[in-house]
Amino acid sequence: MIRRKIEKIKHDLYTRRIFNIFKTVFLVGGYIRDTLLSKVAVDRDYAVNNDPLRVAQKVQKIFPGKIIQFRDNLTVRIALKNGGNLDFTRLHGSIEQDLVKRDFTINAMAYHHTKGLIDPWGGKQDLRKRCIRATRPENLINDPIRMLRAFRFKSELGWEIEAETMQVIRHNWGLISQTSLERITFEFVQLMNGKAFIEALRDAQRSGLLKNILSCNNNRLSININNIVQINDFINASHYKKMLNEEVSQALSKKSMILLTALLNNINISSTLLLINNKCIDFIEFSKKYLGYRRKGVLAKREFQLFESMKDHLIELGIYSMDGNLLKKIDRYLKVRRKPLLDGHEVANITGFSGKQLGRTIKILRMKRYAGDIRNKREATSFIKSLAKESQ
Repeated sequence: MIRRKIEKIKHDLYTRRIFNIFKTVFLVGGYIRDTLLSKVAVDRDYAVNNDPLRVAQKVQKIFPGKIIQFRDNLTVRIALKNGGNLDFTRLHGSIEQDLVKRDFTINAMAYHHTKGLIDPWGGKQDLRKRCIRATRPENLINDPIRMLRAFRFKSELGWEIEAETMQVIRHNWGLISQTSLERITFEFVQLMNGKAFIEALRDAQRSGLLKNILSCNNNRLSININNIVQINDFINASHYKKMLNEEVSQALSKKSMILLTALLNNINISSTLLLINNKCIDFIEFSKKYLGYRRKGVLAKREFQLFESMKDHLIELGIYSMDGNLLKKIDRYLKVRRKPLLDGHEVANITGFSGKQLGRTIKILRMKRYAGDIRNKREATSFIKSLAKESQ
């Protein structure tokens, strides 16, 4: 089975053509891992002895795309027209010396057209064992984002983190604060998008890393993670599951936004090591407002105004609250909004209103219909005629 997958790597069109041009090029990293796992891989990373820019310029003549030079001046990318990427990084020393610097054994494999698969750290064996193991402890310490990445891979793959690797994280989790918030946020979002994110969060909590990233105590984390479990079960039992996979922004899905909101409940966002995007912050604030109304027992009076103020993520609010009755009300509100009995032009023609007065009239009409006071176009027309008459 593994041999057939290595043959697939060998006969990959991009790699084969690049090997024909450059004899000292190695395919490395994620493409090998994903191919050996029978996953679709579209991005390829190459370690080259030559100047990465010159290599990319030659390859671009065969595989057209946009050349991007990274700010570290170490990597050059060809962004292919089909959506994939070819990355070229300068090789310092031997390929074995390069691989030993990588994060995990499953990412520390290379392929060469004459040497075949190069696997000095047992990555192939760890793939079989479904194990996430650091190549060396110092690789996590020297680049602490890799500690969080271990839990990201656990979330994505559903595998266990090897005991010694977990021990390194437990003893060094405080180093994560040395990492840029952008890198932490990227890895954290990927973790939240994974299939085994709950198990990954629990392991990250046990390691001490999660409480450092979110700046809160373990008791609060346990409460919030338990709430996430309930919300996730609610999502899986609902007919909104597919819709919630849509992206909000920064690779964050609607589902992940809901779960992240639950994870951050009663936590000061500004004290965390995460850069939360504005859409997610708006949803968090909106959710707080909803829960506040519900606690005070005034939700029924302010329900329509609440829906009007946050019309973009109402279904997500219903899921977050795990309230079937609220979801029914949201569905009714969205139907009223999407299929008005009278459109804006019709209301303007009947009433003669314009500007803010027209907008207020349309909103009142929508509110009356949502409340059940207006049921059809005839009643809607009669109602706005009476409003127009009163304003004269």
